[in-house]
Amino acid sequence: MAAITRATGQSLGKAQVEALAAVAATDIDVFYELRRPGPCPDGDTLVMTFDGNGVVMCPEALRPATAKAAARTGNKLATRLSRGEKEVSASLSNGRSIGSFAEQWQLRRAGTAATRRS
Repeated sequence: MAAITRATGQSLGKAQVEALAAVAATDIDVFYELRRPGPCPDGDTLVMTFDGNGVVMCPEALRPATAKAAARTGNKLATRLSRGEKEVSASLSNGRSIGSFAEQWQLRRAGTAATRRS
């Protein structure tokens, strides 16, 4: 409520803020439905980009210095974990964008044309 007062100069009651939040929450499904792209045309290439953060690599795919550092790591104690050690490592990767190659190409061309004009 304090953030609303700072931003707008108006003070709202708790019930008013809860009502505004409920109304805003009803639009979330519509928002994501409108952002869902259509199917990729036949013959077009689907492009998916990921950040690769946290992806567990095969030891033979590591660069020499990284492989050497990975070989040195291990549990400090044989029977239990030391403070701060984890039993398993997480392997998560965040998807950044998905789209067709033609769609990405058009967006990139539109972006470069816009920067040339300004």
